[in-house]
Amino acid sequence: MNPQFKHEPDFITTDTVRNNSLMKKYSNQKSQFLKKYTQVLKADQVSLIKIMDLNVFKKLSEIHDQSNESLFDLVNNKIKTNNIQTQTKTQTPDQDSIADQDQTFTFVDLLDSDQDSIATSQPTKTATSQPDQDSIADQDQTLEKLTKENIQKAIDQGIQIIEPDFKSLLNATDQKYMQRGNEFKKIDLSFEMDYKKGLLFSGGSGIGKTLMGLYYSTIRNYPCVFMSCHSGITKDELIGSYQLVNGSSAYVLGEILQAIICANDPANKTKRSVLILDEINCLESSTMKILNEMLRFNDGLVIPELGIKYKLNPDCHVLVFATANPLSYSGTNELNPELESRLEIIKLNDLTSDELKDLVNDGYKIDSSLLDNLIRLKELIDESNRESKLDKGFDTREFIKMIDHYSVMRKNNFDHDESIKDSLFACLYGKFTLSDDPDQMVFINETIESCLGFNVKDHNFFN
Repeated sequence: MNPQFKHEPDFITTDTVRNNSLMKKYSNQKSQFLKKYTQVLKADQVSLIKIMDLNVFKKLSEIHDQSNESLFDLVNNKIKTNNIQTQTKTQTPDQDSIADQDQTFTFVDLLDSDQDSIATSQPTKTATSQPDQDSIADQDQTLEKLTKENIQKAIDQGIQIIEPDFKSLLNATDQKYMQRGNEFKKIDLSFEMDYKKGLLFSGGSGIGKTLMGLYYSTIRNYPCVFMSCHSGITKDELIGSYQLVNGSSAYVLGEILQAIICANDPANKTKRSVLILDEINCLESSTMKILNEMLRFNDGLVIPELGIKYKLNPDCHVLVFATANPLSYSGTNELNPELESRLEIIKLNDLTSDELKDLVNDGYKIDSSLLDNLIRLKELIDESNRESKLDKGFDTREFIKMIDHYSVMRKNNFDHDESIKDSLFACLYGKFTLSDDPDQMVFINETIESCLGFNVKDHNFFN
């Protein structure tokens, strides 16, 4: 988790999350089972298998592995012995059970259909007719009703669905972001413009891209769902997966669904949420394609394992707030055209010297001449990095860490010289000791000496 992110999503205490290979194995096996037998199963049986507890499926699979019994028969018998009413050819169903079956069948169809196909399934419409606004509204209500019913079915079957509490995702950071201009007013407008599906802020590390999103959501009182992007992210992490929670299987919803649920929550009077996709261009191209499809919040997202579709309410909004580092950084990839077209890309520059000075003075009491010298040091190092004299720069995040380090030491009665030397050694000079290039060590030490008048090379942090 990004260190600037104050609160992790407060679901419940978890023992393991996302990386449980055993649960993923059986989740995939259950999906394959459904693909194989969907054509021979009834619609209500398909729904019940989808919401079957993963631990139950795991036990049935183990019995199958240790015996000659068919996995299909084991699963089918388990459904029947769980006191779940299913229709047989010899039974004469009453009207209520027929209605239940029709609802289940309709819902399963809805899971794999878009709004146009939903319209053609309505008995009052023909395949060539266009639905009016009232029928679309009716379809939305039907979908919402069926979603709630299937969630309740999952709960009745003992499946725990871990949803976020939007209140736990408020106040995402206690750090202050320094605005360059009218960023927040312009971000506000993004909620109002239908064509804007998301914002992407690009720029070097440490200039405040992520902090801007966290701070914006905090001061606007919007729940903020944070996802740190990396090359190994899977579809399960985006939408959700079965995980061990307090020793038992539960379905933990992924970040995209969390953002939808937070915006939809009746207690969230703003009807808005922010989804931060941090360092989005670290994703693999194949994952970007999956992500692009999932960002269609109004169409809804299906969880095949549960037979449930989550959809953003018409009057609710999710703002996608993405960040990206330059392609020159290690591990970054070009955005694919589809995802790029969904995001409005905005370059964020580093703070100017005056803005950096205002930021420091707003939170710390630093001698003005010392602050001027430190800012000059930062500028020289960044300039040398751009000219390839140094392979690292001195970004704003590191600069503020150094100021904070110095201030804490001074409050604890260390003298000025020791405080500034320790701060520089820990937050600047130390990272260049990882380099194999001795010339860089010499250069950085000479630059520090020219700005501050002392040599940090022989400084001993522990003395």
